[in-house]
Amino acid sequence: MRQVSELLSRGLAAAKARPLFLAAFFFAVLVPFVLFGELAEEILEGHGLPFDEPILRWFHAQATPARDRFVVAITTLGGPVPMVICEVVVVAALFLWRKRREAKFLAIAGGGAALLNVCAKLVFSRQRPQLWETIVTEKSFSFPSGHSIGSMSFAAALTLLACPTRWRWPVAIGALSFAITIGLTRLYLGVHYPSDVAAGWCAALVWVGGVYTIQRWRGRRSRGEERAAD
Repeated sequence: MRQVSELLSRGLAAAKARPLFLAAFFFAVLVPFVLFGELAEEILEGHGLPFDEPILRWFHAQATPARDRFVVAITTLGGPVPMVICEVVVVAALFLWRKRREAKFLAIAGGGAALLNVCAKLVFSRQRPQLWETIVTEKSFSFPSGHSIGSMSFAAALTLLACPTRWRWPVAIGALSFAITIGLTRLYLGVHYPSDVAAGWCAALVWVGGVYTIQRWRGRRSRGEERAAD
């Protein structure tokens, strides 16, 4: 975790001496990247994270039949099918509004995150928690959480798309709250460790932030070339 502390210190320096975009990139992409690497290293070495089981047991202690039904309904919204439907609808709407660059960004952000999740699960092959009999059945590997990476990638992409508009704060608060809630439902249900959820959030932020940065850089470069040609 010493690397995380060093990155945070550098981020504070960047926030003072550099443009806001650089500081935002640092905290939204580089810090999650290091956190994901730390978690992945522990999983690959076969070490358990000390906070995983205590947090899961705390969530399980809050369980009631009414909460069970509510959480199952909410967690379903963050599943693969609902997320794909939401992304297709938004991408189609952006195309209809002739915002092709934004539509392309959202499609790459969502599709790439899904592919990243599948590959990561196969690489780490972490078994799911088995601390109690869960009320939902999951057959895939545990690390990272697919619900977390899917919902956070969608939320982060929507937030970035809304940044230039007057809707940026409502979209950011609503979308990120949704993604965080989905991740917490996975802990309540006991189908993921907290480290799985955290890794999913980090992976999503790194991927979406990276795609956005590359697209923005390419856009500036193409505009610069057009001006030079004129």
